[in-house]
Amino acid sequence: MHYTESRPTRVMEDTMPLRRQFAALCSALALTALAVAPALADVATGDVINKDNKDKVSDLVSPGVMWCIDHGMTMKIAPYQKM
Repeated sequence: MHYTESRPTRVMEDTMPLRRQFAALCSALALTALAVAPALADVATGDVINKDNKDKVSDLVSPGVMWCIDHGMTMKIAPYQKM
């Protein structure tokens, strides 16, 4: 019996450029996210967040935390510590 190249192998060969494009897209998105993240952090150690300056953390906290800040909660920004 003589075997020839099957059709699924050819299909996989055709998808390789698509896989490379997908990997490149994922890499570009990850690098963009890493570059943008520090720019979003407008808070510094010692800042106190309240209703007046809640915009500093609007992209960093959940809507529930924003609701709490709107209703009187304050947040004191502490330095990073490994727990």
